[in-house]
Amino acid sequence: MLVSVPLTTAQTPTASVSINCQQNIREFTDSLTNESIVVVCEVSNPTSYEEKISFSSGNSEFGVQGDAVYIGPSSQLDVNITLTSLERVGKFTNSSALITASVQEMNGLPAPNVATSTSSVPIHQGLYQSNGCSTSATSEYQYIVFEISELQNGTMAHVGNITLQLDYSE
Repeated sequence: MLVSVPLTTAQTPTASVSINCQQNIREFTDSLTNESIVVVCEVSNPTSYEEKISFSSGNSEFGVQGDAVYIGPSSQLDVNITLTSLERVGKFTNSSALITASVQEMNGLPAPNVATSTSSVPIHQGLYQSNGCSTSATSEYQYIVFEISELQNGTMAHVGNITLQLDYSE
């Protein structure tokens, strides 16, 4: 007599993560002061396993600091991520900080697959603005140029420059 045995297969769990950060524009007014910005990001775990999530920067302009977190199955968590500017910015620029969430563990074991998600945060850099006036600076070792602007009808209008010329000799 031939006996039939049903085949069974165990499914390997698949790691997954989603990150969405606040989209309001953040500003670094001076990249030389080690200024930092805290961004709140919602991190979601759509799996049926507890996951350990770590955070990193997706670009070289910004540093990302955030403690690794454990997120339960089918849960989400708000996480504070600290951004720092890593490059000297002289002129006003618009850019984006990329924050990447990565699954490190599932139920205490190494993740069976690579799972990441990235969120982009809009950043303005190199602008000081107060009382309707603004300044930004471009620098090289021999001179400094300050650009002076004022807010007119919702737009920054260029008013003039101040140039400091350095004449160094020993």
